[in-house]
Amino acid sequence: MKKSSALYFSFMSIIIGILIGSISVYFLIHINEIKEIEKNNKTTINSLSQKVENLKNLNQRLELIQIEKKKKLKGLINDIKNKDYSVLTKSLLLSKDITNNLDYNKLLLKPELIQNINTETPEDDPDIKKIKEAIDTKTREIFTSTSFILKEKINKLNIRIMDKNQKLSDTNLELDKTNSTLDKKNIELNENIISINKYQNKLELQNKQLQENLNEIKQYKEKLELHKEQIFSLRKIELELNKSMSALETKLEDGKLKVSFKGDILFASGSHTLKPEGKKLIDNVFPILKKNITNNNIFIAGHTDNEKIIETTQSKYESNWDLSTYRAIEVVKYLSQKGIKPINITAAGFGKFRPIADNSTKAGRQKNRRVELFLIPKIIRRNNE
Repeated sequence: MKKSSALYFSFMSIIIGILIGSISVYFLIHINEIKEIEKNNKTTINSLSQKVENLKNLNQRLELIQIEKKKKLKGLINDIKNKDYSVLTKSLLLSKDITNNLDYNKLLLKPELIQNINTETPEDDPDIKKIKEAIDTKTREIFTSTSFILKEKINKLNIRIMDKNQKLSDTNLELDKTNSTLDKKNIELNENIISINKYQNKLELQNKQLQENLNEIKQYKEKLELHKEQIFSLRKIELELNKSMSALETKLEDGKLKVSFKGDILFASGSHTLKPEGKKLIDNVFPILKKNITNNNIFIAGHTDNEKIIETTQSKYESNWDLSTYRAIEVVKYLSQKGIKPINITAAGFGKFRPIADNSTKAGRQKNRRVELFLIPKIIRRNNE
């Protein structure tokens, strides 16, 4: 029994110790929270005190602003009452430049004052009401004065505009007349230009033709000078031939030297074979021909009388034409053999068709049976010579 009581008291002691410990821990925890709350309260009280102080300062500033504003409003009211804005408005409207030289001191209200009234002054302020009434009155005065002045200015401007329009109309009429005259002058000028162009084209063609003519004349003069030199040269050749032999007949004819071999000295009757005395005659002439062949060409022409070809030779020559051609070719061959280049010699037969005497007589027929040698100047040389 005693043991049971002792155990009971021991157990209860333990329980009570545990409870006391738990309560102690609880109080310790809450004491820290209370201390934190007290600290926060002190901070809040200090902040509120600062805000109250700031509010007091702000209220003092507002009172000062209101006092300053009332002073400005009283000054504005006096300004409105004392100034004659109808006169000021007229002087502004009549000024030459009311935009660049605008004097704000002459205006009803300065822009900054209007802004202050709109933004910083309550609508029910009695001073504002007085200012608005004064502004309305002065605005009506300004409107009346301005309307009258503007009407006068508009009337004057309309008169000036009408005058300018009349002058402009007169100027336009003058311009129309001037333009009409100019158009006519332009038409005449264009016609003159067309006429001048035609005349200029005609002159250019004439100048071109004249230049061509001048070139031709120049070429002709050059050829003439050359021809004179060649004629002089041919005369020298003619004199030389006449001195060397009397069996020749020479003559300058159309710029050519004609050498005629008399009668039948070169060929026998009805034959185209050169006779020995004919070859000898050509041999005598050859040195003179050879010496002058550089500046001259040689043309050999064969001629006959009108007598028919005899029967014995008809197998060789069908006509006198054939006979005269063979004789001319025979002379060409002989000259070529002696050294005259074939390119410088030409042959032709004329038969009975170019007589120089009357074929009805023996003497005339003898003259017509001839071989002619022409020295022809090389006025224009060939490229391959």
